[in-house]
Amino acid sequence: MPRAEDWQVEAPGVRSVAPVQLAFNEPMDHALAERMLVVLDANGAPVLGTVQVGGEERSWSFTPERPWQAGRYVIDVHPDIEDLAGNNLAHLFDVDRGEDVRVEAEDARARIPFVVGS
Repeated sequence: MPRAEDWQVEAPGVRSVAPVQLAFNEPMDHALAERMLVVLDANGAPVLGTVQVGGEERSWSFTPERPWQAGRYVIDVHPDIEDLAGNNLAHLFDVDRGEDVRVEAEDARARIPFVVGS
């Protein structure tokens, strides 16, 4: 099962348009990685920009439309993101999903913090 806490984040420099980069510890589904990771600012508002999934689906980067401002940000990870075997943050692929899936999925949502400037 993917574990967002095992992923490594590399923050960009302040006033740059360099991407924030995220390294996965295993390949992730390319299409889901493009859609299910969102960068939020300190107020919880989405930051506009473009996403790129790296080689062998082991990394993800987000380049903002405007230069980064100093502050705290978070990469919001939707629990339905999957590895190549179909496992997501909420459960293993072959586990009975039952009726409590929605509650489990919300509990599985991950937030990966990073700081631009210090």
